[in-house]
Amino acid sequence: MKKELKNIKRTFGKKSNNRKEKIEIRCTRLEKERIKYNAGMLSVSEYLRMVGLKNKIKPQVGPEFFNLTTQLKCIGNNLNQLTKLFHSNLNELVDLNNAEKLLRTHVETKKLLDEVKEIIFDKM
Repeated sequence: MKKELKNIKRTFGKKSNNRKEKIEIRCTRLEKERIKYNAGMLSVSEYLRMVGLKNKIKPQVGPEFFNLTTQLKCIGNNLNQLTKLFHSNLNELVDLNNAEKLLRTHVETKKLLDEVKEIIFDKM
């Protein structure tokens, strides 16, 4: 364990003239103490740099995301069926009603995709 910390310290502990950017955060006293404790032998800067560069936090999504995903899958299936029908040799059987359904499905899919994007990016 100490050997790993020394290797990490060598990598992240080097003074670099390239590090000119500064990030400031606000936290409670308890959070600050916990960060210092978790840093162990590393400086807080080295620890936060290491954690921030190596770990990726997955955004949490709620049930509304899964509901929209299910709706999108259903709409996608309908859209695929209409497209297959349109591109098949039965082009003469595709009437304006099916074309209208296809257009409505496309518009509905776009709206739902926009909602999903909004939910995902609001959670990040």
